[in-house]
Amino acid sequence: MVAPSTHTTNLSDWWLAARKDVPKIGRNGFDSMVVLVCWLFWKERNNRTFDRRVRTIQDVVLKVADEIVLWVQAGFRHLDMVASALGRSPGRNTVIL
Repeated sequence: MVAPSTHTTNLSDWWLAARKDVPKIGRNGFDSMVVLVCWLFWKERNNRTFDRRVRTIQDVVLKVADEIVLWVQAGFRHLDMVASALGRSPGRNTVIL
């Protein structure tokens, strides 16, 4: 199972174990998605801590989906499948929050 369990305490341990369950052809996309989500969570944390701006979880999820589409539009095709699974087309307009 790729999703973290409630017993997962360390991101790097989960990541190394989870990527074994991802087919080899999809590992670049998986790794990129993990880094992207961590980066966007870090930015959200900074916004909350330093700027006192809080987004809803729905807004954060939309931001992640939008960012994935932007990466695909920029030529990073490893995330094509993720964008499609999210119901997002790389040709679709994105919303900047």
